[in-house]
Amino acid sequence: MKFINILDSIRILSKSEFALEAFRLKDNDHIVFNSLTCLDLMNSQKIKDELNLFNGRFLLIYQFQNLLEHKRYFYGISLSYGQTMSSYGHLFNALTWHEAEVNRNFGIHFYQKEDRIQEEIITPQKKYRFEKDSGSSELCNTYFKQASLRGEGVEVSLQKFLNPASKSKMIFDVDSDKVENSIFKFHFDNHISFEKNIETMTIENAINSMLGTSFSNRLMASLLLYEFDEYVNHKNKRTDLNIQRMFTFEVFSALENIKCLEKTFAKSSVAELKCIFKSQYNKIMQLFAPEGIKDLEQLKAILEMQDRKWLYDIRDCIHNFEKELDNAYQVVEGNELFLKYKDYFNSNLSALDHSLKSYPLQSLGYHYNLKKFESFYEYDDLDTQEFLSLNGSTYELLIIRIKELRNTYSNIIKICEEYPVVKLKYQTPSSDSEIKPKSGLFLGVTQVSSGELGLVLNLNDDGKFDRLHYISPSVTNLEYFKRRIKKFALPQMACEWNVLGLDEEEIVK
Repeated sequence: MKFINILDSIRILSKSEFALEAFRLKDNDHIVFNSLTCLDLMNSQKIKDELNLFNGRFLLIYQFQNLLEHKRYFYGISLSYGQTMSSYGHLFNALTWHEAEVNRNFGIHFYQKEDRIQEEIITPQKKYRFEKDSGSSELCNTYFKQASLRGEGVEVSLQKFLNPASKSKMIFDVDSDKVENSIFKFHFDNHISFEKNIETMTIENAINSMLGTSFSNRLMASLLLYEFDEYVNHKNKRTDLNIQRMFTFEVFSALENIKCLEKTFAKSSVAELKCIFKSQYNKIMQLFAPEGIKDLEQLKAILEMQDRKWLYDIRDCIHNFEKELDNAYQVVEGNELFLKYKDYFNSNLSALDHSLKSYPLQSLGYHYNLKKFESFYEYDDLDTQEFLSLNGSTYELLIIRIKELRNTYSNIIKICEEYPVVKLKYQTPSSDSEIKPKSGLFLGVTQVSSGELGLVLNLNDDGKFDRLHYISPSVTNLEYFKRRIKKFALPQMACEWNVLGLDEEEIVK
C-alpha cells in the first residue's frame, strides 16, 4: 500500500490553463486519466489556506498517471459557488462518470463541448441543493445528453454503489466489429453512493462500511484503509508483521483472480473449469473465515493470526490448487474454443459485466509491479515477470490471468515457508505518544489484478473523513479497454500466430 500527500503535488490552474493541459495529456499515449475528486472547501479551511484559495468554494482535483514513467499528476481548479466547468469526457472516456458523481454530490454543472450557451449561474431555487447535504439527484439527471449510435449498442452494467442492482449502463457503439464510441447511461435514482455514507465517519467505521458492500475489491480496499489508519497514527510495523500483511495481500489477490476466472469460464462451454475455480474460491474463504470477512474485527483476526496449523492448511491447500491450475492451463492453451476469431469480440464484451475484471492488469499496459513499492513488501524474489505481448485478445487475457494466479500461488507458498509468528505488532518509540495523528488530503493506492485501486482521503483533525473517494478500476479501465479493443484484428492474428510458433519479431515484420 502506498500513500501520497496530494497537497504537496497539486498544480492549481485556471479553467483555460487546464483546457490546454487536458489536450496535451490526451496526445500522450502513456498518460491515462485516473480520477476526478471534488472537495467542499467550506469544510476544509486548512486546505484552503495552504493552497491560497481565498474565494474558492469547491476544489476539483483531476488525477492522471504516466504508466511509462510511473508519475502522477494532480491538477486543481478552484470554483466559486455557482461556477461551472467544461466537460472533458470527450477526451477521457471514464471522466464522464466522475463528472456525473461530482455533479450529483456537489451540484457543479459540467457543460458539454457542443453546448452553445454555458450556464455560469445555477438558478436560485437550486441553491445548496447538493446530494451531499440533502439527497437530491436532480442536477445530475439534467446535464447529460445521450449521443446517437452509429452501429449496434451493447449495454453493460456498471456497479459502484451499495445496491448491486444499479441500472447505470455503459453502452459500447459497435460498428463492423469495432468500438466506435462508448456512452454512459446514468441511473442514480434510489441509489446511495458509497462515498456519501463514509463522510463524517472514523477510519474504523469506514472499514466496517466498506466490508459491508458488494464491491468486488472490498477486501483489498479494506486492507488499504487499515494500512491508512496505521499510516496516519505513525505506527511502525515490525518486519514479521509486514510479512504477515504481505501474505494476506497475496491471498486477497488470489481470491480476486479466482472469482474472475470462475465468472469468465461460466461464459464458456467448459463447465469443468468454472467448477474448479468456484471450489478453490470457496475453500480459501472457508479457511480465512467461516462466513467471509464481514467487519473490522474479523479482518484484524486474520491479520494477527498466530496459528501455525492454520497457515500450513492454507499452504497445503494451495499446493493442491497449483496442480488443478496447471490442468486448467493445459485445457486453455491452444484450445480452438478460446482462439476462434468470432468469439473474441463477444467474449470481451461479456467480460465487462464483471466490472472489467476479466481484463488483467498486465494487458492494460502496466510494465511494473506496484506491489514492489508498497511499504510491507519484504521479498525481492517474488514473481513479477510479464507474460506475452500486451495485445489483449481473449486468449491472451485468459493465459495472462491464469499465469498471474500461478505466480500468486507460488508467492503464498514461498511466504508460508518463511512465515514468522507475530508476537509484537508495532515498534513504538516512547516519543510516539506525543506525535499528533496526520490529517489532510491523501491518495492511497494498491494493486489489484484488474488495475489499480485508489482512495482519495480527506481526513480532518478529529480523525473523521470529510471526503473519501473510492476509485474503482472498473471505471478507470474503461478508456484502456476502448483503446485496445479498437486494435481488434491485429492482436487476434498475432495471438494465433504465436500459437503456431512464430515469435513476436516475425509477427512485427
